[in-house]
Amino acid sequence: IRVRKQENGRYMIVSGHRRRKAVELLAQENAQKWGEVPCIVETDAVSPALQQLRLIYANANTRVMTPAEYSKQVDEVTNLLYQLKAEGYEFPGRMRDHVAKAVGISKTKISRLNMIREKLADFWVPYFEDNSLAEQTAYLLAQLPRNEQDVVYEYAVAKYGQASSITCSVVETY
Repeated sequence: IRVRKQENGRYMIVSGHRRRKAVELLAQENAQKWGEVPCIVETDAVSPALQQLRLIYANANTRVMTPAEYSKQVDEVTNLLYQLKAEGYEFPGRMRDHVAKAVGISKTKISRLNMIREKLADFWVPYFEDNSLAEQTAYLLAQLPRNEQDVVYEYAVAKYGQASSITCSVVETY
């Protein structure tokens, strides 16, 4: 559990909320053993951007994320790294390499997610975000001009009654 001391003398959990909850449940059964647990205490005064980046690193492998969640995290990490660079931190090499390492995905996947985030028509985005539009299908759609994405959307609704039924094969057939 990673904590940071607050001005009031108490500690705030930075990461490890689920671990803390698990310890609370264990403490109900054996308070003597689980009444206190060791924590990592952040003692250095760092910028909020670095604090947020540390949190992302700490939670990188705590759960499986959807492609849309990865896309948002890629965007957030990219912004944080550029903010830290502006604050004087150095990141040798390509920024995309650092983002890939922080998020825990390949550089190729980052490129695909960036294409989806930048080019996917707005009406497709909710389907991508709720994971009913597969990443591969969203990527194929994002490669189409906006007017053609409109046509595919109308086709999917007319044929299937909903756009979330669209698949790669439907997009490729179009």
